[in-house]
Amino acid sequence: MEPERCVFFEGEVRQHKRVPAELRTLERGGFGVCLLSPRDAQVVLSLVLEFSGQVVELEAQVVQVFPPQEGSGAVVGLALLFTDRTRAESLLRPWLGHT
Repeated sequence: MEPERCVFFEGEVRQHKRVPAELRTLERGGFGVCLLSPRDAQVVLSLVLEFSGQVVELEAQVVQVFPPQEGSGAVVGLALLFTDRTRAESLLRPWLGHT
């Protein structure tokens, strides 16, 4: 996707767990988001980490979509495959509590 183009997702935070920075080696924090997007779309995922004042941007491809299903407790959202897994892991590692 060209840098001047943007893809917007409509989503809803389904779960959120905050963990103080000093406890992140003992407890994992994070969030789950329900997103809908066409399969195979090339996207740039921008994570705005307000608590740290940083933005992490990662190129990815939508590989699976889990649409809402009436009366079901199934997972809803989408799965992304990062274009550069090594870069994604190195950028996200500090926020995931892994060494």
